Amino acid sequence: MAKKKKRIEKGLEGYKPHWWVKSLCAVFLGLPIAVAVAGLIALWGPGDVVVDDKSQFVMWLITPVWLTLVSLVYLFISVRRMLSLYLGLNLVLFTLMWVARFGV
Repeated sequence: MAKKKKRIEKGLEGYKPHWWVKSLCAVFLGLPIAVAVAGLIALWGPGDVVVDDKSQFVMWLITPVWLTLVSLVYLFISVRRMLSLYLGLNLVLFTLMWVARFGV
């Protein structure tokens, strides 16, 4: 009870200690997910990878996907669930990208 009272006095009543971990993990694990999604669209999308319009679309797709992943991280109840989902997504997406690039 004393800790809660100190937080309220300092203006930190909405502060959660695990938000720092979630934020850092979202930034550093969300970017590779966004890059992998853009890479899969570049490899499996219509046309060749070097088409000017397609490369611009893929480049500008990274930011909204990344920021969506960063904002969704606060909906998770635990850090462990968030970490397992983001690490699993990284593994699956980069495996798919490797398969799309080099074949089986």
